[in-house]
Amino acid sequence: MFRKSLVLHGEEFYVDGWRVSFDRELVEVGDALRGKSMFMFRRAFGSADQPDHGPALTAPEVIPPEFKVDPKPTQFERDIWSHFWQLANDPSSANKWRVSTAQGEAPYTKPIAGQIYKVSLRNAGGVDIKPIIRAPALKR
Repeated sequence: MFRKSLVLHGEEFYVDGWRVSFDRELVEVGDALRGKSMFMFRRAFGSADQPDHGPALTAPEVIPPEFKVDPKPTQFERDIWSHFWQLANDPSSANKWRVSTAQGEAPYTKPIAGQIYKVSLRNAGGVDIKPIIRAPALKR
């Protein structure tokens, strides 16, 4: 599990990242490499912050230890992230890799002071932001 405390400004906070999803057929058969979506966290920012100045969560060239499934990322994973924008913008490259979607995403929520939020990935794609109920947040 990866934990990070951040100071963000505004009424909402955003978690920005890159998502790659593969052809449905590969997901349905449980392909070992492409049987679920991949997500690379990039940065977080508040609604009053400039997104490109938000604190970095990861560097796109590196898969942080907290996010690795295997101790050493596969060549496939490294290739996907190093070719991300090509996959997002070139249909023939996306077809070759059997990528159905390569895009940036920034889900957000309007937080409550004192609350802790869990950001998690769904195998089928996308990111969830859910509050973890704490007594201080419930006393409002």
